[in-house]
Amino acid sequence: KQVRWDRGGIEPAGEYTFFYGNRNEIHELGTGFFVHKRIISAVKRVEFISDRISYTVCAKMYSCWCDIIIMNVHAPTEDTRRRV
Repeated sequence: KQVRWDRGGIEPAGEYTFFYGNRNEIHELGTGFFVHKRIISAVKRVEFISDRISYTVCAKMYSCWCDIIIMNVHAPTEDTRRRV
């Protein structure tokens, strides 16, 4: 999910928890994750690499034998006017 909120943080959102990272100086970009309350205990780590890249590591769940990594990448589109 792309976000435009200041700073990074964690916010409750109904049955979900929203993890969000920093956006850039002009309130663009930024990434975040909504995690359902049923699996929130499986979240080991949420990392925000930049205003465009983040990931979360979830512990072994159900019959899965390994941790799960979910990446969130916001890429520029072809119609962007600003050079990145």
